[in-house]
Amino acid sequence: MKSVFITSTSSLAGKTTVGLCVALNFQGEVGYFKPLSTNEDVHLFKNILKLKEPEETLSLEDGDLNKRFKELSEGKDLLIIESGPNLSYGAFKKLSASEIAKTLDLEPVIVTEGSTETIVDKLIMGQACFSRIRGVIINKISYSELNETKSFTVPSLEEVGFPVVGTVPSYKMLRVFTARDVQTHLNAEIVCEEGLDKGIDNILIGAMSFDSALTYFRRYADKVVITGGDRAEIMLAAMETSTSCIVATGGERPSPPVIKKAVELEIPILLVEGHTYAAAKKIEEIRPKIMPEDQEKIELIKKRISRHISL
Repeated sequence: MKSVFITSTSSLAGKTTVGLCVALNFQGEVGYFKPLSTNEDVHLFKNILKLKEPEETLSLEDGDLNKRFKELSEGKDLLIIESGPNLSYGAFKKLSASEIAKTLDLEPVIVTEGSTETIVDKLIMGQACFSRIRGVIINKISYSELNETKSFTVPSLEEVGFPVVGTVPSYKMLRVFTARDVQTHLNAEIVCEEGLDKGIDNILIGAMSFDSALTYFRRYADKVVITGGDRAEIMLAAMETSTSCIVATGGERPSPPVIKKAVELEIPILLVEGHTYAAAKKIEEIRPKIMPEDQEKIELIKKRISRHISL
C-alpha cells in the first residue's frame, strides 16, 4: 500500500486541497486518516471518496496511532494522512506532524505559501521536525508572482535541500467566500437580501470622500465594502463599481435611496453594531470551505490543481 502524508507550515495553506487532488487522481482504492481532525475535513473526504468507514474512525483523539493507521490501510491502495493545521499542532497529544511522521515512518509533503523569505524561513525551522522530507508544494501563488516563484523561490529551496514537487497558482474559485458567509459570521441583520450568494474576493473599508472612494473601489472587483451606516455617499460609490456586498456598521440603517439602489442592482446590504474596523477584522477571519456538494470546486481540484503537482 502507498501512503501520502500531508502537513503544512501554517494553517489554511491548502493541505485539504492537495489531499483531495491526490486522492481524486489516483487509480485505485483510496482511504483517509486525519488525527485530531475537525469534523468538516473527515465529512468532506468520507463523502467525496465514498468511504465505508464511520467518520469517527477517520480521526484519532486518543488511542494507538499505529493501530488506527493499520486498520484504515486495510483494503486500500493509497492512504492519505493529513496532519493538524501546522507542524506543531497536536504536540500536546503526541500527534504533531513530526510525531505522526516518526511513529508511522512517513516522509511528509509540506504545503506552504507566502513570500520566498517566509517560505524558506518556515521550512528551515520545520526541517528539524523530520528525518527526511518527500517534497514541498508552494500553494496559492498569485499569477503575477508565478514566474518569480519558479525561477527564484524553487531554486532557493532546492539549494537548501527541499525538493519542490508542486507550484500551485491561486484559483479564484477556491479563495472566494460569499455575502451569505459574511452575514453568518457577523450575525448581521439583512437589509437587502438580493445577491447573498455573490462571491467576494476583496475586503475594503470605506472611510474617505466620495471621489477618493470611487477611484479606490474601481481598482478591485468582487468586493465587500465596510462603512458606517450613515455614509450614503460611500455606499453609492461602491455600487457604481464591481461590489458583491456592503456592510453598514454602527447599527445605523442606510437611507432609503441607498436601499432602493441596492435592490435594483441586487447588491446585498448587511447591518451590524460596532465600528467599521472591528467588522472588517471579523470578515478577514472568514475562510472559504469546500463542501461535498461543491462539484465545480471539486472538478477544478481534480483537473487543474493536478497539473501543478508531481507526486
